Amino acid sequence: MQNCLQEGYLDKISNDYIEEYFNRLDEELGTFKAISENINQPLSDYFNTMAKIIDIVWTDGDSLVGPGRGSGCGSLINYLLGITQLDPLRQELNMPFWRFLHPSRPELPDIDFDTEALKRNRILKAVTKYFNSIGSEVINVCTIGTIKTKSAIRTAGRSLGIDDVAVNYIVSLVPNERGNDWTLDQCMYGDVEHQRIGQFGAQMAEYPQLWNVAKRISGLVSNLSVHASGVLILNGSITEHNSVMKTSRKVMVTAWDLHDSEQMGALKYDFLTVQAIDKIR
Repeated sequence: MQNCLQEGYLDKISNDYIEEYFNRLDEELGTFKAISENINQPLSDYFNTMAKIIDIVWTDGDSLVGPGRGSGCGSLINYLLGITQLDPLRQELNMPFWRFLHPSRPELPDIDFDTEALKRNRILKAVTKYFNSIGSEVINVCTIGTIKTKSAIRTAGRSLGIDDVAVNYIVSLVPNERGNDWTLDQCMYGDVEHQRIGQFGAQMAEYPQLWNVAKRISGLVSNLSVHASGVLILNGSITEHNSVMKTSRKVMVTAWDLHDSEQMGALKYDFLTVQAIDKIR
């Protein structure tokens, strides 16, 4: 990473601000060193990999890359390596570096980047080809869909032949926070963060079979699909960390979802797409 930083510095930084940039590099490298020692793994591995991925996207992937997103834009090292295109000191991002990485949070970073939506398949093929050539494997992450509360109530209602009007009213009583339905138990009994919904309980009392069936099917796995952006890049074989399967469209994916895959030692990279970049192209 040292040579890449030197090249990036000579290419992008004016000598008029040597002290300011050197102080910032000293701060960031000190943070990287402290975290690396804490997790017993050099952070330079991650940043070198990210820089290589971005380079592949620009070249063999033939895609424009977004200038950067999130707290990663606050890192000068990301800018010098070409991971982001925003100089955090000159652009006055008002984003302190510690939001990106801090010794009190000893973990690998998670840098997101944006590419052209229509080039996604080409990008993944190019990235896979390169990492396969150095003995690594690349694979999409699967997502496991489950039957949510509202869907469980509707499915139970249809199976029991309950009038749609009654079922739809009960469904309307189920709150949704940040895209997630409250669970049946939260609606019925409440918990530390949720107050029980009296009208929901009264309606379920009129249809006890609806409650019993909905409880049995809520949370069951209903479908498997490919994660919208998550990709794992691993040293060696994927089967050392995970199990694999194919989707109905013959796409190879992990058999475990993202959380379980990461628990088994895998590292996720987010290949995000933004249609606005296609329009710019």
